[in-house]
Amino acid sequence: MNGIVTFEATYSGTLLDDTEFAWAVREGGGSCPTGATDIAAWRDGVTDYTFGDGAFSTTVDITSLPGGTYCFVINPDGQVIGAPDNRDIVVFELIPNPETKSDCKKGQWTEYGFKNQGQCIRYVNTGKDSRDF
Repeated sequence: MNGIVTFEATYSGTLLDDTEFAWAVREGGGSCPTGATDIAAWRDGVTDYTFGDGAFSTTVDITSLPGGTYCFVINPDGQVIGAPDNRDIVVFELIPNPETKSDCKKGQWTEYGFKNQGQCIRYVNTGKDSRDF
């Protein structure tokens, strides 16, 4: 996974408006703890999201993030005091991109998720990505 990514969630129940739920894309995996570094989140003033009719969606540019483990968390009751913890969490891996042809040599193309060295070099030369994420 890399580039501009859309994160989506559906929910049931009644939310009066988007001030009741909390969401974030964070570094780390596991339980996606509140103390982890936010990449994007409702409290960061991110306004590029849609909400309504049982669906949530936001688009986040993760191009500049280093490879590693990240998570998307959403809690429809996240801002309601005394509400139960109804968080849904998706953990995902970011695969780094090669920057030079030498990054594609000696089997290193596999570290970037390419099936062969030629695909890796083509990505470095053209930016065309043939990986399946």
